[in-house]
Amino acid sequence: MGRLGVEGLSLACACAAGILSAADIHPYGVCAHVTRSERGAYRLKRTIGAMELAGIRSVRCDFDRWSMKRPDGNWDFANYDALANELETHGITILPILYGDKKPPFDMEEYKEYIRTIVRHFKHRLPAVEIWNEANLRDYFRESPQEYAKILKAAYEAVKSVDPSILVAYTGTAGVPSDWIRKTFEAGAGSSFDIMNVHPYSHPAQPECSMDTRLERLRLLMAEFGIAEKPIWITEIGWPTHTLSLRFSNIILSGLKVARPEQKTWKMIMIDFSVDGPEPDQSVAEQLEELLPCGSEVVLCTQSEANRRLSAGGVDAVVYPFDEYFPSETIDSVNEFIRKGGVLVEVGGLPCYFGRRNGESVKGMQHGGAVGRFPFGYRAWWTGAPGTYPASCQVFATERGLAAGVKQEPTGFKAERFLVPDRAGKDAEWIPLIAGKTATGTELVGAAVIRYHGDRKGAAVLCSLYGTDGIWGTNSEENQAKFTARGAALAFAEGVRAYFPYVLRAYEDDPFYSEDHFGLMHADFQPKPAYSAYANFTRERPEGSVNMPGEWHDGERTVYYPQWKRPDGKIGGVVWRMGEPSECVLRFKDGEPHFRNIYGCKLHVRRLDAGAYRLMLGDSPVYFSGAELVSIASNGSECR
Repeated sequence: MGRLGVEGLSLACACAAGILSAADIHPYGVCAHVTRSERGAYRLKRTIGAMELAGIRSVRCDFDRWSMKRPDGNWDFANYDALANELETHGITILPILYGDKKPPFDMEEYKEYIRTIVRHFKHRLPAVEIWNEANLRDYFRESPQEYAKILKAAYEAVKSVDPSILVAYTGTAGVPSDWIRKTFEAGAGSSFDIMNVHPYSHPAQPECSMDTRLERLRLLMAEFGIAEKPIWITEIGWPTHTLSLRFSNIILSGLKVARPEQKTWKMIMIDFSVDGPEPDQSVAEQLEELLPCGSEVVLCTQSEANRRLSAGGVDAVVYPFDEYFPSETIDSVNEFIRKGGVLVEVGGLPCYFGRRNGESVKGMQHGGAVGRFPFGYRAWWTGAPGTYPASCQVFATERGLAAGVKQEPTGFKAERFLVPDRAGKDAEWIPLIAGKTATGTELVGAAVIRYHGDRKGAAVLCSLYGTDGIWGTNSEENQAKFTARGAALAFAEGVRAYFPYVLRAYEDDPFYSEDHFGLMHADFQPKPAYSAYANFTRERPEGSVNMPGEWHDGERTVYYPQWKRPDGKIGGVVWRMGEPSECVLRFKDGEPHFRNIYGCKLHVRRLDAGAYRLMLGDSPVYFSGAELVSIASNGSECR
């Protein structure tokens, strides 16, 4: 499906229904913590200046009740008023996130009064409000999707009771969780918002791996419930640029020593679970290889490549991603690998808890749904009888662990999830490396090795401890820029009405923590290439631009070429090609185009004849303006 064909229809229907006010809705926004860490005259001035320079006219931020409501019950809006007034002076609107209590019991009446108070006070300065952030995550919302639907309905009624013109945005979901969204719709949420809102993160993978197909499925889901005309916003998306670091290295090396004490060198593969897309970053694999005995080899590869390598033989160990996600396409090959004598390394939270395929969650393999297919298990505070397992405790290196080289922490290791030898088999050796006990004697294991015997011949090195060091999901600053621009182009081609990169300015407190490195700018406000790429996108596709009809990618989603009509009547567009760069011939009509690169620099492109131009097309977007693109030919084939 090259184009949904609904953007114009959606906008027309929404405006006719009184949902949208075009004067108040700006397509280009950004997340910035202007009510938290960006507060203060100096930072606010730099933030506003950076937004203005980039053509950004909307900022998404938290409206924290605790920072506005005093202990005596009265409201103090002084800081927020000063912020709103300053932003309004520069033509920047606010999209506030309105939270309630994250933990039950939830006081619905108190929340509704909070909503009404905010709307009454700020009035037109808030053309839209967002009800909660990522309510599909337990970190932000601990209730069911059905309960969120109730809260959304209450918030919607509270907003409209004060000012029917203010728009209500659905919680920006982490990803595009179709099952969770469906449950809210089934509970009646479809009539309680004006704006559908998602965060289709794909990092470290490129946006093409999933963004367009996720948005198309979302629109189909909305159509199923009769709300396809409602606009879709993306209020968070980004690609972090943190430094990779091999966390758990000491535990991994100790575990390998226990699993195969006779092993001299290792041939390993690390699996990039995210997508079978571009060449993955090998730096973490290189770090691990440096720690292993001389002559060892570690290669990072995709899921399909891992399956091929395991089938071919010659691999000693498989390393799964260092978090709770696992590559679902490799279950069978990895289990066969363990059966024949191979070693699986699975560290970083609950083992095999979230299945991923091509950057997407896999139905039936979420929240531990697939762990039964592996020869090990886990326990946590929510499993078994209440109180059997603690929410958190300190565990320590065992004698076996110390002997293998585990470095003892003076105060122990913080453990929140625990390993058990479920399905290991009666003859398997269960060797805890880091462990403790409850007051009633329940074993609490944070890291262990299982050596299998009988039908299985291999081993598993497991660790359920968490860490904050970055091990997965980073991008180069150059790729961050490319993905930011291409993500925006894909989003608007799919009919998205507003796009908010996360976040304007990076914290950069911890070099290894991804959350500190999503920014379009460095901590000192120096722009990254992604800032320039986003600023150029807003110039090339200025506010008020409308998508041109017709296809905007080839059938194989290799070549992309969204086009639009600008407010001045000129046609503009952007083109890029996935995979290896290729020399292409672009043919235009109704004018002679001008070309610019991702950062807005003029490109001198060879002209062949009237309307035909030859250029090397790769994954860095090339913008054109002044003529309509009618065909792209590469290696004798034509995609349009």
